[in-house]
Amino acid sequence: MNYELIIETIAVVTGLLSVWYSKKINVLVFPIGIISVLLYVFIFIKNGLFANAVINFLYFVISVFGWWNWVKDNGQQTTDNSFF
Repeated sequence: MNYELIIETIAVVTGLLSVWYSKKINVLVFPIGIISVLLYVFIFIKNGLFANAVINFLYFVISVFGWWNWVKDNGQQTTDNSFF
């Protein structure tokens, strides 16, 4: 089994876990999502898909900001998420 397939499998699994943690409104959405998008950045750069790499890098930046905001607010919800 080549390493690219292993990396892509880990990226997919962590991406799915990130969605699950997001639904549960759990702080783990951020570190798991960061792992996923950074793996995708690696995959896209390796395959010459630079625009996709940039988009995923922006997801990384947004995730870091979201994680920082969550920690800063001690996980307090400031919006009504009743439809979740």
